[in-house]
Amino acid sequence: MFSFQCIFKFEMVKEAYEVFEEAKSRTCNQITFNAMIAGLVNLGKYVEALMVFGEMKEVGYEPTELTFVSAMSACSSARMMELGQQVHADAIKIGLEGFTLVSNATINMYTNCGNLVSAWLVFELLEEKDLISWNSIIECYSQEHSCRLGIKTYLQMQMVGIKPDEFTIGSLLSCSELGVTEMIQGLVAKNGLILNIQACNALVCAFSKHGKIERAYQVFAEMSSRNLISWNSIISGCLFNGLPELGLELFSKLQICDIQPNFYTLSIILSTCASISALKIGKQVHGYILRSQFNSETTLENALITIHAGLVKEGRQIFSSMVKDHKIEPGMDHFSCITDLLGRAGHLDEAESLISTMPFRPDSTIWWALLSACISYANVRLGKVAAGYLQESEPDNSAIYKSPCSCWPMGRSSYCERTDVEQ
Repeated sequence: MFSFQCIFKFEMVKEAYEVFEEAKSRTCNQITFNAMIAGLVNLGKYVEALMVFGEMKEVGYEPTELTFVSAMSACSSARMMELGQQVHADAIKIGLEGFTLVSNATINMYTNCGNLVSAWLVFELLEEKDLISWNSIIECYSQEHSCRLGIKTYLQMQMVGIKPDEFTIGSLLSCSELGVTEMIQGLVAKNGLILNIQACNALVCAFSKHGKIERAYQVFAEMSSRNLISWNSIISGCLFNGLPELGLELFSKLQICDIQPNFYTLSIILSTCASISALKIGKQVHGYILRSQFNSETTLENALITIHAGLVKEGRQIFSSMVKDHKIEPGMDHFSCITDLLGRAGHLDEAESLISTMPFRPDSTIWWALLSACISYANVRLGKVAAGYLQESEPDNSAIYKSPCSCWPMGRSSYCERTDVEQ
């Protein structure tokens, strides 16, 4: 057991298998299999973990409570619901489905696989529910955007005497409306979670999402300690609520803390710079990225293209550098971003040529970017092409039938009338 812990700590999978094979020929038991399965799951080797789980059953060792927790975790993380259902059936067959740890893992598996009904059934049949059980089912409702059921479950949890923690608060806030958010802020204070970083971070995100950036900033300012998530939440909140300058000011304060920004922080700042044409600051951030380990992150590559939207040449160079220097194959997000860049600058023919060279079928985001540029520059021919593809991919979107009309010069109202009839 100790050997497995050391080996997996250093992510030495090959060596772990060697030790495992040797143990099978000598003193292999349930503990050995459990250690191997848990170690593989922790390293993200979910399929391999489930194969060892299957081998354990084949050789005649009965899975234990810990075995099922690890196996369920593998199915949950890999979104393999059919295998998860088989593991669940094995737990029922052995008689371990009533164990709280096993049921909690099963609820999480069904939740992550999007099976709300099965998650609820497991929860209802569980006799001894702990805080993790309640949090798991509340998170399930949160993912389904069933705020009402989440609140109802929370009230039931309180009735049986279980107090919420930061995970309860986070799940409730992720799907709540503004009025509920204000109520939950009171629950945070009432349950002594006002000093909890995770709970306060969730409040900052929730208030920002509902356009109450002043309330979000107040929560942030009153926090006794902050982590990077705290800073990222308030900075992104400023950007999305029309206060980019405040976001840049907060980023400056972050830089004098002992907290290092991550790729998400930098992408937010680049987007902020782009929104207010702060090219000088954007270039400084770009320099920082090149000196750091973040220079090959996809999100940052997209943000860098956007910050150079007014400088098409530099934007092209960044797009080209992705492939030549960083060996990144452009994906749909990259092509959408460069199409938008070229379109905004009026390079519509080049944008069309770029789309024609894509190694996969363009999605609607690319055609919307092109259509928007065609509207701005009154490009009739290309506007009809983009609108045609959008009508195929999003036939129920009424905006498509209206937007092309803006492309046509005066005197082409017959086309507008025809699209209205078609709609």
